[in-house]
Amino acid sequence: MLLSGVRSIFTPVPASELKVNGIHRFVRHPLYSGTILFVWGLFLVFPFLNNFIAAVLLTLYVLVGISFEEKKLIKEFGKQYEGYIQKVPMLIPRFKI
Repeated sequence: MLLSGVRSIFTPVPASELKVNGIHRFVRHPLYSGTILFVWGLFLVFPFLNNFIAAVLLTLYVLVGISFEEKKLIKEFGKQYEGYIQKVPMLIPRFKI
């Protein structure tokens, strides 16, 4: 029995459908949002230079990674993902008042 995700190393995984429900209704990359929120929160709690450097570097790394991932998703899902980009923000949810 292979762990989730490990199977894709040995056999190609067919393209799945674009999921835009749940938390993905509010942000396109919730795991990246949480990661950025965590490292900046860590810096706010422990305002040391090393935490600041880590937060800045991780944020830049995530933003670069998102640009590559979005290109891949546009290639995979086409117009459907482009429409999703127009409707849902990348990292910070919009709150309507």
